[in-house]
Amino acid sequence: MRVFFAAGGTAGHIYPAIAIAEIIKNKYPSAEFLFAATKGAMEDRLLGEYGFHTTYINIHGLKHKFSLHNIRVLAELPKALVDAKKALQTFRPHLVIGTGGYICYPTLRAAQKLGIKTALHESNVVPGLTVKLLASKTDVLMLSFEDAAANFPSHPNCHHVGTPLRDAFGSVNRQKARAALGIPPQQLCILSFGGSLGAQMLNSTCVKLMNELGEQDDGLIWFHATGQQNYANVAESAKLPPNCHLLPYLSDMATYMAAADLVICRAGASTLAELSTLGKPSILVPYPHATKQHQLKNALSMQRLGGALVVEENEDFDLRLKEALYAFKVDPQKRNYMGMRARLLQGVNVEQKILSSLGI
Repeated sequence: MRVFFAAGGTAGHIYPAIAIAEIIKNKYPSAEFLFAATKGAMEDRLLGEYGFHTTYINIHGLKHKFSLHNIRVLAELPKALVDAKKALQTFRPHLVIGTGGYICYPTLRAAQKLGIKTALHESNVVPGLTVKLLASKTDVLMLSFEDAAANFPSHPNCHHVGTPLRDAFGSVNRQKARAALGIPPQQLCILSFGGSLGAQMLNSTCVKLMNELGEQDDGLIWFHATGQQNYANVAESAKLPPNCHLLPYLSDMATYMAAADLVICRAGASTLAELSTLGKPSILVPYPHATKQHQLKNALSMQRLGGALVVEENEDFDLRLKEALYAFKVDPQKRNYMGMRARLLQGVNVEQKILSSLGI
């Protein structure tokens, strides 16, 4: 079996594609994979780290407003379609899977014109532009959130499957993770992060609270990931107590999240799936500039289940985050209950649902 993937632009598109490849590989060890990538983009780096072969199809994302950049992107499209067609004809895949991002469009359009079976996975409640443009001609449509089905009322082969996660999230638990990080079983552990690019307001507020809580409670341990590009600036000005730790990036997210008793983070679909799979209560701070507020809508889906509390970045953010954090800190029963409720978002048998939807 040969499977061609298209996923680009953000970790939220790339990691689900990697996870689907792992799911297929676990069932079909001889399966071969090829990923489309734009040279120098995030997928080019991440896919190399995971050992996947790539082929370059250079295309860039559109801006939300009319600009010269958008004109250049449209000018790139004909060549991207030709390059995608050549790559598909060379690799001869049985299936082409897209998980979002600009690179999906030329890849899946070329596959559709060649008569190759195509599938899309949409991770968010609000579908991205690429998915909306491609969905009607795509053979299989897989959704992370049941609420997202309302966007595709007439699609004949639409499935609610959840968000696929990398193998690491199925093989780690709290005990193993704490042993790996050297955290005692009863110590309260907080994890906070703002995604692969970080978040300025979240960084400054978490550092302030780390100083306050860390000084008050030496039984607490707190890990905060600033994002690679923000680490130097944040670390230079932060003078934290010894039980609070700054990290640039969490390459082993599964271990840190499994060890945590509470997570403060953005509301990307993959992050919510990770929280759900590991049963972690969370304070969700949606990225305020996400397209059509899709992170807020993702977060509200988790909050409605009782698995998270949503705190938006607006007026009095520092105070509201502090109040939420103290409420969780002093109430282990609340944390346990919300962790159990969080598991409901992802559901069970995600891997089997994906394989069944793909018909393999």
